[in-house]
Amino acid sequence: MPPYFILKPIAFMLRLLRKLLPAIRSFPDEVKSIPSRDAGRSIKIHIYRPPPPSLPPSLPPCDLEASNPLDSQDQDQDHKAPPSHLSPVHLNLCGSGFVMPGHGLDDAFCRRLTTSVPSGLTIIDIEYRLSPENPFPAALHDAEDVLRWVQSQPETYDAARISIGGFSAGGALAVSLAGHMPKDTFSALVAFYPACDASVSPFRKKAPEEEGRPLPGWLLWVFQGCYLSGFAGKDKVEGVGEGEGEDGVVHDTRVSPALMRDLSRFPNRCLFVTAGQCSLAGEAEGLGERVKAWKEGEGESRVVVQRMQGCGHAWDKFAKDGTVQWEMKERAYAMAVEMLT
Repeated sequence: MPPYFILKPIAFMLRLLRKLLPAIRSFPDEVKSIPSRDAGRSIKIHIYRPPPPSLPPSLPPCDLEASNPLDSQDQDQDHKAPPSHLSPVHLNLCGSGFVMPGHGLDDAFCRRLTTSVPSGLTIIDIEYRLSPENPFPAALHDAEDVLRWVQSQPETYDAARISIGGFSAGGALAVSLAGHMPKDTFSALVAFYPACDASVSPFRKKAPEEEGRPLPGWLLWVFQGCYLSGFAGKDKVEGVGEGEGEDGVVHDTRVSPALMRDLSRFPNRCLFVTAGQCSLAGEAEGLGERVKAWKEGEGESRVVVQRMQGCGHAWDKFAKDGTVQWEMKERAYAMAVEMLT
């Protein structure tokens, strides 16, 4: 892998070119900073809340206010409804190539989930650290720290209904956490065109469809180099990786979940969405099919692997109304809503 002093200027130039594009605009309900495991720093999150429930049309507000509190005391206590204030939560991780600032890119997707999932889903969109300044496992640690924070809020969030998902690099982080956290940590996984196997050379990865313009090998090489350069096995977890240093990190299953042998920790509900013109499709589909077979062997589950034909990497971020890509975007987002319902 190239050294930091080479990767840093390349990352700087890529970020500079990104500034030529329109600025990322997002409209969360709340912007919050939560504690990191590292002293002196915090993690920024965007919170999207579901709309308040509307009153039934047959029951005007005055009827609720005029109800006699003594009446409720005479009712059988066993028939009281359970507390409904606990919200299910979906953790979202944006695409970035592990290098490019992308927090807020999924604003439309996050808002779609809050308004379409009937259970009243709260979305937490996570701004994780970028490389090469903060290589693996910094971004993974940030996502895990947000998960721990959600689990520490039992008065607000339902710990039994925490799902996770993401796009591209964020999808890779989501898949990694879903496969390595204790079983039943997550109720569902939704991963869009994730990178799942760093052990395969970026220059050997090919899109299933010849049309379109897949991610160039040199760009994947830069992104992967930035993400993994500098890791020397200090954070090695027994049983999840092979080898030491930069040669071994590509075989660490937190980096390459496609190499995992035990898939039992994945949730029973998983959605893997890939793109036909994306060079990451094969590795994501391969892992998705293995998870599907594993979960079907365990019993009741719902694992879906869906390739969107005629679409390239991150197609949903650029799709225009009336095009095939727009139709595939609407279909993919609807599948995500169904998986999280």
